[in-house]
Amino acid sequence: MRTFSNLFIILLLTIFTTACATKNMSENKDTSVSKDYGVFLSINAFETEKLDGYKTVVIDAQYFSKQDIQTLHNNETTVYTYLNIGSIENFRDYYPEYEDLTLGDYENWEEEKWIDVSDAK
Repeated sequence: MRTFSNLFIILLLTIFTTACATKNMSENKDTSVSKDYGVFLSINAFETEKLDGYKTVVIDAQYFSKQDIQTLHNNETTVYTYLNIGSIENFRDYYPEYEDLTLGDYENWEEEKWIDVSDAK
């Protein structure tokens, strides 16, 4: 379990380090220009036009259907989802199921709590 958790943490750090190192081009309105990478954690399926022209995107897949993601794939867009390991947000549908595993407040994030990821649940 520990190796699995460490692997996910390394994966997330790699994705977000790349995101931080890449210039965010989300304000570029010219969708004919191919953009390599964009992070769009605060949009939903009604705003997919913001993803036009990107080769790779990171989204919060909770707000997209399987068909929405398939459409992105059909447009040759690689899609990754945001995955938060180590904390849980109280607005997620599954929060009540795991609330008993919370360890304490996540400083500066009112909606978030640390969670015991070592618990098998």
